[in-house]
Amino acid sequence: MAFVAPLLALLLVVASACVGGTERVPADKGDVVPPRPIDSSLVDEVEPPVPDTVVVLPKAVDEFFDDFIFNFASNPRVQMSRTRFPLPIDEGDSVVRTVARKAWTHEPFFVEEDYYTVFFNNAEQMETAPSAVGDSVDVERYATASDTVDIYHFARQAGLWRLAAMTRRPARRTLLWDFISFYRQFVADSAFQRHHLAPTLRYSTVDPDDDFGRIEGTLDADQWFAFGPEMPTGTLTNICYGQTYLNRHHMLLVKRGVSNGLLDVFTFEKADNRWRLTAYEN
Repeated sequence: MAFVAPLLALLLVVASACVGGTERVPADKGDVVPPRPIDSSLVDEVEPPVPDTVVVLPKAVDEFFDDFIFNFASNPRVQMSRTRFPLPIDEGDSVVRTVARKAWTHEPFFVEEDYYTVFFNNAEQMETAPSAVGDSVDVERYATASDTVDIYHFARQAGLWRLAAMTRRPARRTLLWDFISFYRQFVADSAFQRHHLAPTLRYSTVDPDDDFGRIEGTLDADQWFAFGPEMPTGTLTNICYGQTYLNRHHMLLVKRGVSNGLLDVFTFEKADNRWRLTAYEN
């Protein structure tokens, strides 16, 4: 059991690392609680890696979490090599189980979807958070077919990122749920979407005739439906680099292409208890 103590210390860190979707808020703000520390009695000795699963990655891959998670999601051998087994999974209601290496199923995250989403509270977070991560990052996956969220806790030790634990919980217990429940209906119902567009929606896009120029203006609802981009649907991802969501009335939904350079930024604001799409930028 020589490996248990350092593993438990790592799990205690990652279980409270994300200050985004599982941040603790005052009781009058709703039933939002952080993941529980993993019970030490439920964690067995770390399984040693299987020789043919060990993959050596370029050192630069671990310097930026976005580079690491792409490799982790797209390469099954990398995923097996960079996951600590048996993997603890906190399923709530005092239920914690572990998954052994031989029982693990490859998780492709978003690489099969061509894009992924990230939620930020403001533009400054969008610019600084991905490059200012510490040694823990959570990746949240909000399932389309159910109101659950899977939270993958990643930790970096000795310069290497690894998946260290998971949490599965009702999505309504996260800070993002108010927005995500609205957004699902926004993209599924065109009449609802029309009702939740700003009267004049700001847009900014690249000038096709000038590599350094931009075209800016406004769109009404009819123009939005005629010329607006494809919005993210299906399972939504959020990468918790360390961003907070203190402003509960403002949200940036960022859609990033996996390998095609796509970047769409949708700005939503809440007033009079109603979310509206107020700006779009690409």
